[in-house]
Amino acid sequence: MEMRIKEGSLTYIKEFDEDVTAEEMLIGAYELIAKVYSQQSVINAYYHTDPDTMDIRTD
Repeated sequence: MEMRIKEGSLTYIKEFDEDVTAEEMLIGAYELIAKVYSQQSVINAYYHTDPDTMDIRTD
């Protein structure tokens, strides 16, 4: 399995084993997003999202 982010002419790819867990996929997504946005932006986004609703926090 693989995850990709394309930004202009660059494509960032994260490859996973066949038995990848959801947790490993989320961590891989964070790693990929941090290639486009700063690590601090990714951390802020993490705290501003609600895993229960899979949406942006309203509180």
